[in-house]
Amino acid sequence: MKTTLLKNFLSFCTLIFGVGMINAQVITWTGTTNTDFGTGTNWDLGTIPVPANDVSIAPVTNKPILSAALSSLPATTNTLDYISHLTLQADSELTLAAKLWLYAGSGNYFGAGKLNIETGADINIRNQGRFGTNATSTQTVNVNGGIVNTKNQLIIGDAGDCIFNVNGGTVTSTLNGILLGNYAGRGTLNINGGLTTINAIDIDEQPSRPGTGIIVVNGGTLEITNAALESKINGYVANGKIVPAGGKTLSVVTDYLNGKITITAVAGTAKKVLYLNQIGVGQGTGASAPGADPVITMLQSDANFEVTYIESDQNGTQIPALSGFDLVIAQETFSSGAAVFKPGGKLGVKDVTIPIIYNKSYAFRDGKAVTDADASVPSSQTDVAVTVDPLNQGNELFRGISFAGGNNVAIFGSATASDNGTSGGGTKSIDAVINLDITAGGQSLATTTYTTDPATSMVINYLPSGTRLGTATTDVLTVNAVALSFSYGATIMGNGANISSQALTIWRNAAYKLTGLVVPNSLYVNSAYSGTLSLNKKLSNVSTDVYAIGDRVYVSNVKSSSEINIYSITGALVKSFKTNNDTNFNLKSGLYIATVKTFEGTKSVKLLTK
Repeated sequence: MKTTLLKNFLSFCTLIFGVGMINAQVITWTGTTNTDFGTGTNWDLGTIPVPANDVSIAPVTNKPILSAALSSLPATTNTLDYISHLTLQADSELTLAAKLWLYAGSGNYFGAGKLNIETGADINIRNQGRFGTNATSTQTVNVNGGIVNTKNQLIIGDAGDCIFNVNGGTVTSTLNGILLGNYAGRGTLNINGGLTTINAIDIDEQPSRPGTGIIVVNGGTLEITNAALESKINGYVANGKIVPAGGKTLSVVTDYLNGKITITAVAGTAKKVLYLNQIGVGQGTGASAPGADPVITMLQSDANFEVTYIESDQNGTQIPALSGFDLVIAQETFSSGAAVFKPGGKLGVKDVTIPIIYNKSYAFRDGKAVTDADASVPSSQTDVAVTVDPLNQGNELFRGISFAGGNNVAIFGSATASDNGTSGGGTKSIDAVINLDITAGGQSLATTTYTTDPATSMVINYLPSGTRLGTATTDVLTVNAVALSFSYGATIMGNGANISSQALTIWRNAAYKLTGLVVPNSLYVNSAYSGTLSLNKKLSNVSTDVYAIGDRVYVSNVKSSSEINIYSITGALVKSFKTNNDTNFNLKSGLYIATVKTFEGTKSVKLLTK
């Protein structure tokens, strides 16, 4: 009796004073016996965790599952269902489906592993809940049901990255709300179901890591219990920090009477895109078929867009009225001297009536699309990558692209000159022009080795309405436009295997930006991209290698700081970390895309784990 009273007293002291009276002892999951969290032989101390324990989950074969409250076990020593701290080591996984309260006096640093919270869970965090605290590994949290409550701030993406998915249940942070993207971490909150209730919100934007915090609303509800935050919330929506899932639009309702703001996502109306090729565009062996290139395929798979594909002559005879569309894309297959681009043509600078993506940069020369200019085409255009100045890396056109490894962005794996997707006819992949007069605001956001002055180059340009191209005062855009100098032949070469995920992300972002949609914060992953084709030309000089053997992924030949991002075949970020040394880790069986960023550049690699 006295022993039981003493245990309860010590547990009570821990509850009230945290670890102030008793030094917390670390207990580590070994999974020696099975997956039962409540079996003592699965822990290195030979007993289940008690209130004075700091619990550490190691990456072992038997992943722990808490299916019953500790106080309900027959021979329990934890009558209060408390522990002190909970940390998940990299590549570990824990599933909670019963009551487990964390009552340390200081914040809980949850590490990097995967945490699944299921129906029946009752998770109460006395102080801050800091998720994603490992700087070299991404933490994933799946709230599928149950209750999660932090008494202090919920931090998503602390010193490291964290993807926090609320798929069901209830998540509540009653003091200081949530913070996404703290210090050097990236925080992503996906609200797919359930109810997330907070009283405050901060989405950090680290100067060195654009896009470090974002909330994506899909099928659940985000409730802010402070109507005074209305302008702050509206600012986050306008800046793309709170966005709807694909194919949806945000509904933000402020209830002044009850003092709360409710954010949900509702079905949106697809934007209509007119996608134009010149009649007779070829198709080489292995290249994408007309109307099925990687760009149009990407847009057609996006619920936000409804794409109409048309081939037209150089005069634009087959082009329908633009008034029925939200965006027109003029592919690079058109002749640079085509009448459709000239003054008076349907796609002329001063004549086009809806936002446009000009993929034909060569048209912007004297006597073509531009009435009066000194623009020219530089020789020896063999680059397959562009360089983006750090001052431009926060531009929406590059949202979702990581620059942690340097300023270069891979566009293609190999260079080609032919619109039929073959390597014949020379080697070029980025069709830039130079010496083009462009008014302020329309300058190129990227350069190549042969374009040194962004103010007078066309490589990747956002051209807002009012931009004048050339010296003639009549050549002024009345709509917003984007210019991309990407060769169509290089785009379709290998039926999608030659164009990088980063290049397609820029295409996607341009379409979102020009149609008024919130630009996504994630990379669009081209699962077909191989980095190199049969020409065996290197994408870049990146020395770091990534490959898989069985269920283990190896990062080797690391000569400099390397950022590794692993994506599933559907484009979901699975793992993200930086390393200065060779390393390896386990990955569940499946097909993945690994992107590698160093100061040398970028490359993408397919991984098949078994």
